[in-house]
Amino acid sequence: NPDGDGPHLGGGIAYDKELVYASNGYAEALALDAGKGTVKWRVPIGAPARSAPTVAEGRVFVSTVDDRLLALAADDGRLLWTHRSVTAGAPMLGQPAPAYANGLVVVGFGSGQISALRADSGTIAWSDSLGASRLRSALTDYTAIRGLPAIYGGIVYVIGMGGLVAAIDLPTGRPSGLVEAIRVVSDIDGIAFVHFDDRDVVRHKLVQQIVKAYDAFGQRS
Repeated sequence: NPDGDGPHLGGGIAYDKELVYASNGYAEALALDAGKGTVKWRVPIGAPARSAPTVAEGRVFVSTVDDRLLALAADDGRLLWTHRSVTAGAPMLGQPAPAYANGLVVVGFGSGQISALRADSGTIAWSDSLGASRLRSALTDYTAIRGLPAIYGGIVYVIGMGGLVAAIDLPTGRPSGLVEAIRVVSDIDGIAFVHFDDRDVVRHKLVQQIVKAYDAFGQRS
């Protein structure tokens, strides 16, 4: 922006095939030559970006603060399709980018929804919410998601700021049995769950390294 003013709400960058793709708080998406820095294309997206773009299979996926997901053509930025979720009463900013696998793009919205959309058409494959359990709100549990939705072994893993975890079968949208059990009984007095990371694994250094390796793999997926 030549004036140097405007909203600074979210966005980020992604790299694919010698191009840097960016989304920003000025309601723009653009592609730049990675070597020269020249702009290949720049398009309006209607609202400030909520996340960095995700680039896959010739498409650029960008989420915005008004709870829309846009699919743009990677070669020229033309709009391929757009999907709008239920708008949250208090939009949250700076969420992770959408995740992509097997022709599906997985994205979370400010309303608490997590949806899998068919990348070629934008139609909904399935939709779920981390705010479905008793005494928890969708806005609290999902919108400030702690990290990029991880897809591994055909399962989508997500976690909300409130600590609620979901594991969902990517092709069908069915919940994982173990994680669903945690959601069902988590508010019952006398039941608690303890989540371990590599700092808690002290019995053997090799086991600790395995935990770290799985954490790193999940962040890349």
